[in-house]
Amino acid sequence: MSQPTDPDWPLKGPRLAWGVPSNLVASSIPLTQSQLVKGVLTTEEYLAMLAFRVGWLLARADDPEEAELELAAELDRLGAWLGPEKFLNSEQAARAMLLDNPMFPDLFTAAVQLPSPIRVIQMPAAVQAVRETDLREWLDLGLQSPSDGPDLA
Repeated sequence: MSQPTDPDWPLKGPRLAWGVPSNLVASSIPLTQSQLVKGVLTTEEYLAMLAFRVGWLLARADDPEEAELELAAELDRLGAWLGPEKFLNSEQAARAMLLDNPMFPDLFTAAVQLPSPIRVIQMPAAVQAVRETDLREWLDLGLQSPSDGPDLA
């Protein structure tokens, strides 16, 4: 991914985003122009963009190292992380804890029901969610034990 020039947006270029309407805070991801034109993402592409967003959240935190520890602690609390707590940077931390973690998809989909196929459109509310959500909010609404099931209330 290209490094952003806008501190309030994780990608270069226009602010494009999509998310699951029932849980925009947790599910919203920034999109590239080509992803928006394509209109459909695979689950792997979606999770890669989600990890990119979480890496951006970690990097934007007042103390990125502390934010990485907070993410690791939350995953550990849910029984989904036994890995290291030190990383070279926030992008590597998000990749390791989300993309390379075989338990993450189940935790995430217990909180967010992804459609199949994942058809993406530009959603101004998703842009707002990407810009305004901090790590704590994302953790609270994006990770849930699969045994708890989604909160449909």
